[in-house]
Amino acid sequence: KADELVYGDYVLTQNTFKGSITGETISIDSYSAELYDNDFEVSGALNGLYDYVFDNQVIDGKLLFSSDKFNVNPFMESGDPDAPVEVFRVPTNMNIEILTKLKDVTYQKMQIEKMDGTISMKDGAIHFNEVVSQALGGDMNFEGLYDSTSEEPLFSLKYDMSKVSFKETFESLATVQKLAGVMEYIEGFFNSTLVMEANLNDKMFPNLSTLNAQGFIETITGKLKEIGPLKEMSSQLGIKELESIDLSNTKNWFEIKDGTVGIKPETYNFNDIEMVVSGNHAYDSNMSYTIMAKIPRAKFEDNKATSALNSGLQFLEGKADKIGLDIGQGEFINLRIDLGGTLLKPLIDITPVGSEGRSLKQQVKDEVTNKVNETKDTLVQIANEKVDQLKDSVNTVIESTVDTLSSKVEEKVNEQLDTLQNKVKDKIDEKMDTIVGDLIDNKLDTLVQDQLDNILGDKKTEEVDKIKDKIKDWNPFKKKGG
Repeated sequence: KADELVYGDYVLTQNTFKGSITGETISIDSYSAELYDNDFEVSGALNGLYDYVFDNQVIDGKLLFSSDKFNVNPFMESGDPDAPVEVFRVPTNMNIEILTKLKDVTYQKMQIEKMDGTISMKDGAIHFNEVVSQALGGDMNFEGLYDSTSEEPLFSLKYDMSKVSFKETFESLATVQKLAGVMEYIEGFFNSTLVMEANLNDKMFPNLSTLNAQGFIETITGKLKEIGPLKEMSSQLGIKELESIDLSNTKNWFEIKDGTVGIKPETYNFNDIEMVVSGNHAYDSNMSYTIMAKIPRAKFEDNKATSALNSGLQFLEGKADKIGLDIGQGEFINLRIDLGGTLLKPLIDITPVGSEGRSLKQQVKDEVTNKVNETKDTLVQIANEKVDQLKDSVNTVIESTVDTLSSKVEEKVNEQLDTLQNKVKDKIDEKMDTIVGDLIDNKLDTLVQDQLDNILGDKKTEEVDKIKDKIKDWNPFKKKGG
């Protein structure tokens, strides 16, 4: 037993040891102590003890490290909050595998109820292998590397999160507060897989300008509300439903490059409103997003019934007039919404989109109608030529074989042929009108969607596949030969 044991800058108290030392091996049946008010217990064996102590040789071994309460924060703090924190350098002459069984772990503001896994210390780095934990209202598992051999330590981690809380994630992690401030305004739970790496600064905090990450967030439940950009958008358009958006059951792919968060194009549908959202924001909160919105005209008409002045629709008509568009027709109004500024001070520019005053659907409808009419005219011309040929053939037969018929009979035949020609034309017109109607009414939405999918789908698929490949191929251990 020892009341106090000093190891470098650390003072361990309440030391109790049970075990034996045989030659180069120390066998630890049980060693317990307290450090920074953390209680812990260690057992296992270490080899090469004397060479490590007297000749700076490598010590290796396997240990079990357990604690019922462990606060990591004191290891990352200094007395002066403005002063640099001493970087934790992993000894290069250690090759130790540590099996951890921890409860009630505190990291920053995050409370981890349970954390089990394997930590290996080797060549100046710590390898985290299949660490399983319960935190943020759900499960959070990770693996990765902390490399202290460079001037600025590097970390590279892969996270798998299941049923974790947006609210707890934002409140607990300073990195999320810097890079994903929108989480503060989302109520609900999500799953996520991501890989990320960055250098650590002199506060042992990620240097955000070096941070790179790829992954996705899959919302289980999620309601985005009370956020500046939505309030401003709702105010300008006069649609109260836009103040709150249901994000449940969505999958959102993202990439962070040098501290800039990029969101890949994703389609959201709520209350018959469709939005395709993409863009990016930096860790200093400045954002640049584009929203392609398809809003039913009825949303503005509903607003008109409750307001003496339909300000939203008038606002859009005024902007459309300035660029020579007519948005007076069409089931939907298509908008481009450019979002800049910050979450607290958003800058929004809303522009109606279209060509010659028509909505996207009306433009495609008119184009399809023109094409079908061209086909109709061609078919009618062909039919007329066939009828004329038939008439000439019949006349020739009549003239060559029935010379005794009177001119009155011939006139009767001609009259019947003219009637036949008119009936053929009427039937063609009737059939082609039906084709036009069916094509426009029943196939137009599919045509429009196919065109949009061709425009947006290929690009989105390509970008998402790149992220999937980066997650799949992630392997920081090859850098350290692990």
